[in-house]
Amino acid sequence: MDDIPMVDDSPEALLPHQNFSVDVVLGSDESKATGSSISPNEGPLFKSDYFEENEIVIVENFKKLYPHVDFKKQQIPRCWNTTDRYHSLNISTDLLKVRYKGKGQTHKDAAAVRANCPIPKTCGVYYFEVLIASKGLNGYMGIGLSERNVNLNRLPGWDQISYGYHGDDGNFFASSGKGIEYGPTFTTGDVVGCGINFVTREIFFTKNGINIGVAQRNIPIINDLFPTVGMQTMDEMVDTNFGQKPFIYNIQADIEAAERLTINSIRNMELPQERAIWMNRAISTWLAHEGYSQALESFNKATGLTETEAKESLENRKNLSKLIISGKVSEAIKIVEEFYPHLMDENKQLSLLLKTQQFIEMLRNINNQDTSSMNGSSHSTSHTSNSEPLALDLSSLSSRSAPSTSRGNGSKRQNLKRRSSQEDEHRQSPRRALHETVPTDFRNGNSSHSEEPMDVGPECTNGNSVSTTNGCSAGLSSTTIITEPIDGEANGDIVDLTVDGLLPPNTGLTNGYSKTELLPFEKYQPLIEFGQDTFSLFKQVRDCPSQLVTRMNDAFSLICYTDLNQSDKTYLFEQSQRELVANALNSAVLQHLGKENVSPLDKYIVKAHHLREKVLNTTGGAVYADVNRMVFGDSPK
Repeated sequence: MDDIPMVDDSPEALLPHQNFSVDVVLGSDESKATGSSISPNEGPLFKSDYFEENEIVIVENFKKLYPHVDFKKQQIPRCWNTTDRYHSLNISTDLLKVRYKGKGQTHKDAAAVRANCPIPKTCGVYYFEVLIASKGLNGYMGIGLSERNVNLNRLPGWDQISYGYHGDDGNFFASSGKGIEYGPTFTTGDVVGCGINFVTREIFFTKNGINIGVAQRNIPIINDLFPTVGMQTMDEMVDTNFGQKPFIYNIQADIEAAERLTINSIRNMELPQERAIWMNRAISTWLAHEGYSQALESFNKATGLTETEAKESLENRKNLSKLIISGKVSEAIKIVEEFYPHLMDENKQLSLLLKTQQFIEMLRNINNQDTSSMNGSSHSTSHTSNSEPLALDLSSLSSRSAPSTSRGNGSKRQNLKRRSSQEDEHRQSPRRALHETVPTDFRNGNSSHSEEPMDVGPECTNGNSVSTTNGCSAGLSSTTIITEPIDGEANGDIVDLTVDGLLPPNTGLTNGYSKTELLPFEKYQPLIEFGQDTFSLFKQVRDCPSQLVTRMNDAFSLICYTDLNQSDKTYLFEQSQRELVANALNSAVLQHLGKENVSPLDKYIVKAHHLREKVLNTTGGAVYADVNRMVFGDSPK
């Protein structure tokens, strides 16, 4: 094709592209007159070969191609935009096929269409393919990218911020009416692909699965770019695969190469000596913060750093975390009271968190004993030595009868027949159950914790309130826990275990029940009493976070179920919850000692996340500079 002038002064060429209107979308009479919708007699001819009816399959394909794109916040190009095309182009009902229906006499008759949305830079490498269904009269067709304001009465590549590979001569046009020799021509039956690498800032094209090479380097990526196709002569038609089906070209290799390039450039960066010292100090401080005493000693010896915390203090924190992770909360509390006598009084929220965890461990112990009894075993199926001890030499039980609580499948606490005809005025209402399987951690209470007890996992690694459901933050100035609403209750309602009707110990009163009937419930008496003490402590906590209240309520609600499988609060028995509490205690002790409760390294990681988010739209490689993936091996977010 001859060189095309940059600007055409004819009135038709200066027409702006169409904006969105309901008429265009619905196919008004006016739009039909300009050729923007498909006439009924075109029938099956305008059904794309790449159309995929299964939306789930399409979404999964896009997620595999572009794992770093947040599909809840960003769109991905997946069809042609009927409101962003020149009027002499027809678009199929599935929005994937495009046909030229204009005059086709000169370059003034050129027409183009853009995709439904710009390409997210978080794709890293983006690619789409076009099947030349018909080259029409002369095959004056262009495939490429353009900015949203580029004139659609032109082929891609002729104007500023527009790039196109043309089929009639194989030339590449980059913001200019004068093309350069690039690749082979293409015609009917060929599949032409267009890709943009945001990491290297390069545009490339493929033909029938073969990469032709880089067409343009150092392209500016600050502007939004759209997949674009243009045509100029009669009966030219293309069909498009935006990724809803597998490509002919293996684009995955380019994506992986871009990621390797980014990571290697980071790893090969040489730091000045002062930065190396700064980095070593950050690592040393983190090792001390997390309680890795042996690793800290070896690291400091190798780097020539000195320890900033007494070894005894570090070992104390390490032992506290080990006790919490193994379920021995009462022992941990005793050590806290011995070595840090004012901590529990000064930090009531921490105290309430620990007491709530102790309540959970006591209930875990009861359940393990019940499981052992039902299995006819002489010993518990879990490591009961790692759970709270439970004294069973009790002489009394609450006079309040246990409610007959139905849980969906008819599971109820054992019904007790009253000797008196008087009904309990404090009868509780049933609670709805979610049918869940109790996690393995609930059975043994100790699965999966590491040999280094203070390695509490990725939930709290960055020290900036990164947590799992109803977890607690690593940075504990006042202990906080992530909210989870109580099933069937307004958030903030309190499960008060200090209800009227509880009889004092050793009264001998049975409220109409025989001692034989009450015997199975005696094991709950110390748990109820401890829960009452915990609730009394709660009343002393000023401005108690709703998340902590929710956690306490969830723990108290578990006592209502004989079969804990029927409760939706068994997340409290997961090992990760112990780890979160251990991390919170560790942070509180550090703060109590006048040290940072969040290590500098954790702060740097948080800052790295923020910086990455800020430069995602201007720096192509930022998408692969994911700290979680590079450091911790997490899946892309």
